[in-house]
Amino acid sequence: MVARKRDQQRNMRMWGGVLGVAVLALAAWWWFGKAEAPKPQQQGGGGLPVEVVTAVDQPIAETLTVAGQVQARIGAELRSEVTARVVSVTFIDGEAVKRGEPLLVLDDSVQRATLAQAQANYALAKANVERYSRLVGLGAASRLQVDTAEAEAKLQRANIQMARANLAKYQVAAPFDGAAGIAQVNVGELVQPGELLVAVTDNAKLKVTFKVPEAQATSLRLGAPVKVTSDGAELDGVIDALDGRVDPTTRTLEGKVALDNDEGKLVAGQFVRVRVPVREVSEAVVIPDQALIPQGAKMFVFVITAGENGATMASRTTVEVGLRTADKAQIVKGVEAGQRVVTAGQQKLQAPLMPVTPLSPTTINVAPQAVEELR
Repeated sequence: MVARKRDQQRNMRMWGGVLGVAVLALAAWWWFGKAEAPKPQQQGGGGLPVEVVTAVDQPIAETLTVAGQVQARIGAELRSEVTARVVSVTFIDGEAVKRGEPLLVLDDSVQRATLAQAQANYALAKANVERYSRLVGLGAASRLQVDTAEAEAKLQRANIQMARANLAKYQVAAPFDGAAGIAQVNVGELVQPGELLVAVTDNAKLKVTFKVPEAQATSLRLGAPVKVTSDGAELDGVIDALDGRVDPTTRTLEGKVALDNDEGKLVAGQFVRVRVPVREVSEAVVIPDQALIPQGAKMFVFVITAGENGATMASRTTVEVGLRTADKAQIVKGVEAGQRVVTAGQQKLQAPLMPVTPLSPTTINVAPQAVEELR
């Protein structure tokens, strides 16, 4: 009996120890679990970081990009008017030239002799006029002889003018300020009438011709601003002229853009891209095109709103889109000017309404501690 009683007391002490350990473990779990429990999010923060931009009220134009070709508003191909041998080429290929500056000289020895002969004949005819005029006063010559001498003098003076005009054809000069092209002939070559000698172009004033499909023909207007681009170069111009009819073969309308090219970014003959406005809205709510989320036939954006307890929320909103450009979109319905829309990070927003942390476009990829929140 005594042994059995001792066993019962030992068992009671053992179970009491186990129970005590369990109580201590439960207390420790409760204490540390409470200490490590997540704190509630502060108002306006703790949501998914997204980039936002404010919708603005501004004009927007739908544009069409077409191919164009650069042409000089002033340009000329200088061709020989005579058969002669090239004596000298007085310009450097591609250099700037001034109006009247000699570019090529052809052999004009015969023409100079012809001019000298005409000048001598005129001097003789003029002397005859003076002599017959004196003789008429003495009764030694008739009035008819005087008239004949005067007519001969006029004829010889005309021959001088003709000889000078012919002589000028043997000296090829720049017709205007511009840039000379590459000489097409060399010294000593015999050139023929109509043969190309050199081209001169004024690249400071250019025009670009382009064509648009007939569907957009009625949307173009004179004076509309356009962008002309080529290999990184971009110039502003205006529509200077429009053809009066659509080409019946190509079903396109041709237009012309006037450009100032003082910096020499383009050259005549170059192909370029022309961005012309085909529709324009003067007052529109505009957001970045990247904010749009297509889903079937509908378009959505996430609009920043205030949630409960001051939390910042992104609300998926159906919008009606008007004009669109390469980087902008007109919102006809669904967003007002001044509202903020999400432009980056939409793929993380899986629900129609989610808490977010709006970030400025310049800090979206910066480390979290350097990010400036938009309030």
